[in-house]
Amino acid sequence: MEELVSAYRAMEAPSVIVSLARGFGGGCLSEQVQQVFMDRCVKDEQFILAVEAESSCALDSLYDEHAALLLRIEDGNSMAYKTFSYAVPGEDKRSGTVTLRLSLNMLEGGTGCFCWPAGVYLAELVLSYPWLIKGKRCLELGSGAGLVGVCLARLQPFELVLTDGDLSTFANLRHNLEINGIVLDTDEQEKVKCRRLEWEDACSTELYKADIILGADIIYDTACIPHLVKVLALLLQADAGAEAILATVKRNPDTISAFCNAATQAGLEVSDVSRTMVPLKCFQGLVSFDNSNMLLHKVVAKPV
Repeated sequence: MEELVSAYRAMEAPSVIVSLARGFGGGCLSEQVQQVFMDRCVKDEQFILAVEAESSCALDSLYDEHAALLLRIEDGNSMAYKTFSYAVPGEDKRSGTVTLRLSLNMLEGGTGCFCWPAGVYLAELVLSYPWLIKGKRCLELGSGAGLVGVCLARLQPFELVLTDGDLSTFANLRHNLEINGIVLDTDEQEKVKCRRLEWEDACSTELYKADIILGADIIYDTACIPHLVKVLALLLQADAGAEAILATVKRNPDTISAFCNAATQAGLEVSDVSRTMVPLKCFQGLVSFDNSNMLLHKVVAKPV
């Protein structure tokens, strides 16, 4: 039951919802199952087709809600709220939810308004290793929709700075932080800051000192690599003890090589820690999430 609830809150694929719903309904899609999950499962006609294929009686309201949703999408409403549920295995049994306003289409609303797999992976990493964050000065590059940022804020950092360069993404990031109860821009000393940062124009005076720098899926465009490396060098060389942890989906190995080469030339050391820093499975119901193609790199400044 809990896995099904988590899956529909995260708006998993209809095929996943159908499979979990059958399990919840004892192998069939009864009217009771339809009623309980109607509001979440009408995102795609696949659920209705599955009911009809089993010669079950589909509720009229199921058809009505599906039609209403299609009309809303045609009107250009491409944003939706998704809730991610997590439970960290272990003695303390930390758990919670993160609700985000996200784009339903990864090509609309800016790439930063979409929840990418590397972001889920990095969020699970920080939840699995809270000692990396607690009491530390943390800075995230390319915070996007804020999944990692919300998790970081709950791990009691000394200071947390979340950054992104895209205007629409930045506005959505602030919104998502606020709906998760994270207070920004108060008169009191801010422990959580949300700042717009464009890598190509970044200089040392506008960068915050950090013990740990984090980033998810920010090594994907070779055109951005020189700017990213410049920012990392400014941050890491300002504090000999600082380190950066970057989560990346395996795509083009040439892009990773280009980043490593540029980082080396800038006086940085890059090491692959994918096998030594393995996160626990924390997020529930994300059946479609595959972490088998994830890379994790640690970046530090070369000793002088």
